[in-house]
Parts: sequence; C-alpha cells; structure tokens
Amino acid sequence: MGMNEDILFRYVTDNTDANETAEVIAWLRERENMERYISLKNAWVNAGLVFRNETATVEEIQEVIKKATKAESFTKTPQKISLWATYSRIAAVISPILLATTLWLFLGDNRPEQNMLEISVPYGSLGHYVLRDGTEVDLNAGSRLRVKEFGETREVYLEGEGYFKVDSNPNKPFLVHTPEMDVKVTGTAFNVKAYEEERQTSTTLVEGKVTLEYLNQQGQKMRLGLLPGETGIFDRKTKTSSKKPVNGLEHSWKDGTVRFKDLPFGELALRIRRMYDVNIVFETDFVKSNRYSGSLDINSPLEDALSIIRISLPDGVTMDTKDKTVFIRAIK
Repeated sequence: MGMNEDILFRYVTDNTDANETAEVIAWLRERENMERYISLKNAWVNAGLVFRNETATVEEIQEVIKKATKAESFTKTPQKISLWATYSRIAAVISPILLATTLWLFLGDNRPEQNMLEISVPYGSLGHYVLRDGTEVDLNAGSRLRVKEFGETREVYLEGEGYFKVDSNPNKPFLVHTPEMDVKVTGTAFNVKAYEEERQTSTTLVEGKVTLEYLNQQGQKMRLGLLPGETGIFDRKTKTSSKKPVNGLEHSWKDGTVRFKDLPFGELALRIRRMYDVNIVFETDFVKSNRYSGSLDINSPLEDALSIIRISLPDGVTMDTKDKTVFIRAIK
C-alpha cells in the first residue's frame, strides 16, 4: 500500500488529523514502509523543512523526495541486523549540543541478553526512535530507555525524560516503567519525566488516556487516571500524587526549545546541565531559589543561555566558566 507523501510530511510535523494519524500508523507496521518513512523523515530534516517557522510547500517536499530517491538508488541494500540506525541533523547546520537520532528498533534473532535493548542519550543530545510496533519515542538529554521484547504486553523502562506517541492496540497495553511509578496506556501521546536527581516524577497527557500506578508509604498500590490536558505528579519523598492542568511547557524540549515559567534557578541549572553537558557548581546556595521565566533554544551556544541568567543575578553574585564547568559564587 502506498502512502501520500504530503500526509507523511504532516505526520512528521504533527499536523495530521486523527484519521490520517491512524492511516500512517497502520502503514508503518510493514518493515519496508518503516524504512521508507525514516528515509523521508531524515531527508526532510536535513533539508531544514521540519523545524522552520514557515510551512513547507508541496514543491519543496517533492523536491527533497526526488533527491532522496535518487541517492537511495546508489545505496547498497543493508544486511539484516537486529538494530538499524541512521543519524540526521535537526537543522541545516548541526550544532555541537544537539544530535538528533532516528532508530528503528527491531528485536530479531540477535537480540541482547534477557531480550532487552538499551538506548542511552548523553547530555547535550536528543534522540528520536521508532519502536517495532510503530510507537515513536523522543528522548531528552541524559535519558536511558530499555526495551523489552514485545509479546502480550509492550514494556519499556525509562530513566530520564521521554515523549511517547503510542500505536494503539487495546489487546497489548503499553507500559512505561520508571523507578517509582508505572504508566499504563493503550494508545496515546504523553510525556514522562523521571530523572533520578529530581524529587518528582511526572506524566503529562496530550491525547488519549493513561493510568499512573505507584506504591504509597504503606506499600499499597495506588492509581491515578489522567485526561488530556492534565499532568500527574508523584512525590518520591511523600509517596503521594497530585494533578494539575497542563501549562504547555512540559514537552516543549522535543521541538528544540526548552520553555520555563517561574522556575527556581536550582532546577533551571539541571536543565542547562543536560542541554549543554556542563557542570554547574553553586558556591553560594541562596541564589538557587531565584525564579526565572523564558525559553532556551537548544541550538544556541551555552553563553547565550548564561547571559540571560547573568544579567539578573543579585548584586554580589558572579558567574564564571572554566572548561565545562560554570561557577556561581558570591563576591568576597
């Protein structure tokens, strides 16, 4: 079955309606279709059509397809392997702080021990992955995802942050395990944040329906259901959960911009550390409670991010950088 390239491009840029999304997901179940999808997506990303502000024209989309098809005709057919990967740039000129990766994860005869495949995204990088069932996963910097071979259930284990677009299958629930909480879905789009160094684990639901499962302080299994537009928060210290409305900032990172509002400097420092792969050392602690609102472009250099913070530091506090370490200190 063929697929309209215009629909595929709108799927890549999150502009398809519900029917078109279902059509694309069904089409992606075939291996050759998945390979074609990844090839086209890489070509569109490399041509700079995906992450720019203005909408790409039909002519631009088709011109990139022609070039990609011509290039493919000179490429040898790869051998069948258990993990097939291609690397692509997220902008026309690659930034040293960003590596966008597209992987199709195929668990075949050469699967890892215990039927688990592990993916790690280092600091200063982002990753985009397509699982065997068609589920798409974006991983934030400093994240690790382990994928269990899919059978009656589809299970992954997340440390860090990931945005999931799950291929709907009511007969095979999709489970995201984090160290303190599980997320159970059948088909939906959601963001899970579970960094070890942060006190809270959160899940933001974009569409569909999910159930969060965790143990309270008495060891009892608790459940929290989410509807689209809600964020569920689990406090690791108190073993309690709560819900709040989505503010639109929770998963902005996957589109290349980290947005924040009224965020304490201590938490902002963690995000900068992951984005730029730098250490931030507070030699004075009181500034950690200073709050910031704004946004950071992951393609911008570190100094641009630091300059925004530097101009609003309290009197008597300086910010200096040496190699890959940022020092926040009080002037003596």
